[in-house]
This record gives sequence, structure tokens and C-alpha cells, in this order.
Amino acid sequence: MNDAPTLIDVALLDPHPANPRIVEREDVIAAIAQQLQETGFDASHAILVRPVGGRHQIVSGHNRTTAARRVGLAQVPAWVREMDDDTAFMQLVLANAQGELSPLERGLHALAATERHGDIKGYAEAIGRPRPSVQTEVQAARVAKSCTCNFSELLDRTRHLSDIHAAPRHCWPALVARMVEGHWTVEETKAMVNVVSTAKPPRGYETLFPVDRLQELVARGEDANELIKYSIRTIDRARADMRDAQFDSDEYIARFDQWLAEHGPWDTKAMAAYAHDLIEEQRAARRAAEAKVAKLKRAVMLTEWQSMSGAERQALLAVRNAKAKLTRQDKESSIEWARWSWNPVTGCRHNCAYCYARDIAERFYPQKFEPSLVPDALAAPLNAAPPKEAVTDVGWKNIFTCSMADLFGNWVPSEWIEAVLAVVREAREWNFLMLTKFPQRLAEFEFPENVWLGATVDTQARVATTERAMANAKAAVKWVSVEPMLDPIAMDFSIFQWAVVGGASSSSQTPEWKPPRKWVVDLTARAMEAGCAVYHKTNLNLERLRDYPGFTTLEPSEPPVEFHHPAR
Repeated sequence: MNDAPTLIDVALLDPHPANPRIVEREDVIAAIAQQLQETGFDASHAILVRPVGGRHQIVSGHNRTTAARRVGLAQVPAWVREMDDDTAFMQLVLANAQGELSPLERGLHALAATERHGDIKGYAEAIGRPRPSVQTEVQAARVAKSCTCNFSELLDRTRHLSDIHAAPRHCWPALVARMVEGHWTVEETKAMVNVVSTAKPPRGYETLFPVDRLQELVARGEDANELIKYSIRTIDRARADMRDAQFDSDEYIARFDQWLAEHGPWDTKAMAAYAHDLIEEQRAARRAAEAKVAKLKRAVMLTEWQSMSGAERQALLAVRNAKAKLTRQDKESSIEWARWSWNPVTGCRHNCAYCYARDIAERFYPQKFEPSLVPDALAAPLNAAPPKEAVTDVGWKNIFTCSMADLFGNWVPSEWIEAVLAVVREAREWNFLMLTKFPQRLAEFEFPENVWLGATVDTQARVATTERAMANAKAAVKWVSVEPMLDPIAMDFSIFQWAVVGGASSSSQTPEWKPPRKWVVDLTARAMEAGCAVYHKTNLNLERLRDYPGFTTLEPSEPPVEFHHPAR
């Protein structure tokens, strides 16, 4: 180690790459330069360097070296010391203890040191300064490094920067820029940091207005509260207009919400423009659907339904024709237990040979017997009330529902069934008698108390399935229709409150059929013993018996072959 400074060529001196000095102190350099011109470079003011690759790296004395170059000195006195990188780095501060570094510059050095070793306490002890002071300067340095401001504007704002450190990190640049531009005092800075840190979105809108984005807006000086109020008004108005359109509202609101999720609510003009375009699209789609619905209100076949949009389906299910009427049964009809019929759904795929409904549909319905929804018929029960005869004859209060269909066939869309049940729930003064050959599906739905829920059992093969399904079904009245009775039927009638028994009128594929009296009598006895009311249709062979000993009136033991049925 040299006991005296060594003269080093100025051309061989390099600044330390980690020199914490942000800007050159022109006032200090000018004063040093004037002193050098007057008295020369006194050895007592020698700089501190370390040898690096045949040159010398300045550890302390950057301003003195700059002043020497400015006055044209070729050499300056220097203390030459061997140091490793960590020692040289720490000496940048320790050797500048005479006040050459500003608090922010010290903070930048401390920040770099703690980033290397992560220990502010050890750093403070090493340089002999209080830990809180070092902590304050490190915080200021962190904030300063996050900004694009000119560091020279921040040298005397260490306290300001330290206070800004308490705000969310993403807000630092905006707060620093406003602090410099507005010449904030320390107290003004603290106040604004508090405003930013406590900014919160309205309750229920946390997802739409993320708190970090909201804080950033406040940090930039924008009126976030006014922006939020206007955005919420625009959003609520748009959603309300989409609901008011009553056409696929959920889908259009979902599209609007998706746009909000992607773009955010901050650009209110863009948001309002998108909402306007979306609502116009929705209204145009509704007009187009209404035009299409107007053509289909009389009957929509299942194949057509399957190709429709959700909005078109909703529009059809919402049809309420004020002129729709129930069909009154003819006086000669064998369905006197229900004086009215209602067919918002028609068609069937069971393909029963004896089906009278198919013959009627093929003759009178444009859609034939294809499963179809009849939107114009949906409101019929709502347009009438039971007549006065219903007081003494419940048949006048009973509506045979979907007599031209199996409403619960596995091909029938659930939406059709729910649309029928929605009307049933409204028309509480009527009883709605429903009948199916697919009772397994009944458990999927909830039935109001004015539904009489029935299942057809024409052969013994249907009994087990029907018993299981009807035992699980929930209805105020459960009934079984044994019509046409093609087999002797033995079943658990305790499941039901009512049993209807009948034969078959002639159809295009089958002749008239009246089951043997013994079948009917045995079934009637079993049903009555179980507490089940029995209704005999007019197409049964129940004329008086005229048997004699040794001579019995002959009756068929089974139905004609035309009554072919997959279940027999």
C-alpha cells in the first residue's frame, strides 16, 4: 500500500459503473475547478481509485476528476487501493461521506446493495447510518426507478418519493409525474397517496371495476367516481333495453357482458356504441323471428323446431292467442268424462294400429300426425271458464289435454311440455287430464294440483313399467286408462284413484273391439277392492247377460289379429 498519493494520468481514469451519482453537480464541479486553477490539485484532496485491467477505476472523486479535466490537468493525485467488487461498491458511499451524494443517490446505492444481499439492516450498520433513514431512502429509490421522469427533478424530493412508496406499485409513475408537475408538498403527496390507496369499486361491481385499474385512474388524476357512475348507468340501461326487447335477452346480455370482460367499462363511448349496435341487432332479429313465427303459429313440426334458434323457440312458446278456444266434445263422443279437449301439441310416434287420432290428423291436420307444437292453441284454457254444468258434472270441468298426441313421448321437447304446464298452472279453475304410454318420463316434471295424470295400459305387458313409473309420479289424481283392453289385466290399482275401461272403435287399420265381459268384470272388481273409482266407456259389451245352463253366449277370447302391438 502506498503511503502517499500517486499521480495518475487523467486519460487512464474511468468512472465506476455503479456510481450512484444521478447527475453531475455543476455547482460543486465549478467550485472545484476554480480552486484548482488558483491553487492546483492539493494531495490532501487526492481521489480514491483501484487498478482494473491496466487502468484505474474511480471509487471516490468523480466530481474532482471532472473538474481536473475541465481545467486541463493531465494528472491528478490518487490513492491507489486493491479492492474486490463488493468492497469498491461499498466505498462508493463510505468514501463520499462528506455530502457529495444526495439522499436519493444514497438510496439508489442502498437499493442496489440490498438487491445484491437483501439486508437493509446490515447495510445500514456497514455505512454507519440509522436503519430508518436508509429504509426511507431505499423506498424513494424504488419509486424513482419505476418512473420515466428526469432524475434531476427528483433529487430534492426523497420524502415525497418515500411517501409514494406506500401507494400500490402500479400507481407510482402517475403519482410521481403529477407530484413533479404540480409541485406538491410532502403533505399534499401523502394526502393523494391515501386517496389512491383507499379507492374501491362500488359493492357488487368489483369484477367489472378492478381495484388496481381504479387506483391507477385516481393516480392519473381522473374523476373515477364520475366515470363509474356514468359507466354503471350505461351498463344498466343497455341490459334493461335488452330485457325489454323480450327476445333472446339472456344471450344478448351475455354477449354484452363478454365485451365488457374483454374491453372493460372505461371507454364509455365505445361501450355505449357497442350496446346500441347490439340492441339494434337484437330488435332486427326479433322482427325477423316474429315474421317467421307468424307463419308457424298454427303448427310447428318437430323437424322445424329442431332447426330454430333459441330466440325463435321462445317467441313461439310465448304466443298467447286471445281467440284460441277449447274443443267441445260431440254429444255422441265416448269421452264424456272430459267434455273439452285441448291440443297445443299433436302427433305421435307410438304407431298403434288402433289409433283413432292418427286417422283424424291425417284427414284434417296440415302437419298430419307428425309431432308438432301448435302455438296458437296454447292460450285456449285461459280464454274460457268452466260452464255452470261443471257444478254437478265434473266432466264439464275436465279438459282432455293433448288428446291428439302423447305429450310425454320421448320425442317431445321438454320446452313444449313446460309450456303446456305453465298454462295449466295459470288456469286453476280447470282440471287437465293427461294420458301417456311413456310414463317413465313423468318423474322429470312437477305437476300442479289440477292435473289428473294418467297412463295407458292396453296389454298386460305394460303393467310393470306403468306401476313403477306411476308409483314415483307426483300428482293429485293418478289414473289408468285400460283402453282398448286387449288382454285380461291384473295390476296394483292402489296406485291409482281412477280407472277408465274401454274397447276400441273401428279405425282405418282395426275393426271395432269389445273386450270379453269377464275381463271387464274381473278388472272392475280388483280396482274397486283397491279403492279405485271405475269408469266404463260406452264401447264395452255390458249388455244384460242371457246365458242358460249348458248354453253360454259366445264371446271372443282375444282381439282380432289387426290389433297387432309390439308389447303383446
